[in-house]
Amino acid sequence: MTYLLYKLKFPNGIHIGANSSLELTSTTVSSDVFYSAFYAEYIRIFGENDRELFQLTENDEFKISDLLPFKEMKTETVFYVPKPFVNDIKRKQSNDENEQVVDRKKVKKLSYIPANRLKEYFEFLETGKNFPEIDDDFGEKELHTKNKVSRIGEDTELYNVEIFRFNKDSGLYFIVQLPEKWQEKFENVLESLSLTGIGGKKSAGYGQFSITKNKENGYQLIKRSGFVNSSKYSENPQKRKQVYMISSGAVLNFKPAGRLADLKLHGNHSIYRMGKPIVIGVTYGKDS
Repeated sequence: MTYLLYKLKFPNGIHIGANSSLELTSTTVSSDVFYSAFYAEYIRIFGENDRELFQLTENDEFKISDLLPFKEMKTETVFYVPKPFVNDIKRKQSNDENEQVVDRKKVKKLSYIPANRLKEYFEFLETGKNFPEIDDDFGEKELHTKNKVSRIGEDTELYNVEIFRFNKDSGLYFIVQLPEKWQEKFENVLESLSLTGIGGKKSAGYGQFSITKNKENGYQLIKRSGFVNSSKYSENPQKRKQVYMISSGAVLNFKPAGRLADLKLHGNHSIYRMGKPIVIGVTYGKDS
């Protein structure tokens, strides 16, 4: 399996209906809505008799995430994730007079948090203090007035459409899981969908996007599974837990810690699988 990240930019804005209303739009796109748009484009290209995408999805070989916001900074791209719903964190007491109390109402309004600052968010939930300001300015909503022309000679009707127009440095990203051999076919459909667009009022150009594949991380996952043949473990061969591991040759923009995984399932002793890598730091690309 291969996991890939793509960044999408919407030069004309996007309309994702909220509560079936043209006058309300969402900023992001849920995975089921995006999958439906992708599947419709797939069928349009390959025909209704092509069941490959359906079969890959049924077999858990194809999965796709929500479309979530990102911001391109001077030195990195910041990827945002939905603010976690956590209600059972025990609040810690602090006597540090230098800590600044954060406006909890302001934090409550946040919908998305940079993935690299989740730790700070959980620390805030425990203390109620020292939560830095988060830049969640991805763009702005615009309300456009359109004409509905009658085909039977009735008077023209006016209606409103709300769109979200992203800033130049912002857009939506998603992660997809698929078989490596299916990547080219996936990207062909995605390229076609970029011209068709996603969401509502595509005839007006809304929802069309440009694509950038994130090259900061490249890796494959390998499934480790099987049986334990040991009389000390069990009288008969027993299945062990399955685990997915990153293959050798992965290129990551962080140092993975890994862990020693215990794959014991029903036997008498632990079955360890080494998941702590030896990594090599390299510099590559246009700035190397």
